[in-house]
Amino acid sequence: MRYFLLLVAICFYTGLAAQDTTYTRVELFFGLSDHGKKIPGRKWSAFVNEYITPAFPDGLTITNAYGQWREKDGAITRERSRVVTIICKKDAAATDRIDHIRKAYCERFHQSSVLEVDSRPSLISF
Repeated sequence: MRYFLLLVAICFYTGLAAQDTTYTRVELFFGLSDHGKKIPGRKWSAFVNEYITPAFPDGLTITNAYGQWREKDGAITRERSRVVTIICKKDAAATDRIDHIRKAYCERFHQSSVLEVDSRPSLISF
């Protein structure tokens, strides 16, 4: 009986490991200024509730950040930001949802872009 349970555990773990490598870690970096003015927390929360949560209801993580980048004219711009981390199966549907979020944010808050970084984790376990 012990060997049977051990075999079941090994099969379960092996199946989980094989399945979980299909996930991608997606990080989206959102600047928190609109024409030089800070985007209020209530407007950020409204955007999350309207666009991000419905697109990825299974879960996500939002982290406060502070970033900088070089403008085309060489000037360094700095601003507070949010990083949204989503672990998902990155198929065509997920890509479309992410693109929709990025475009909507740029239009609503006059941002030139929302940085997206995708990486494949070696193992994810829930």
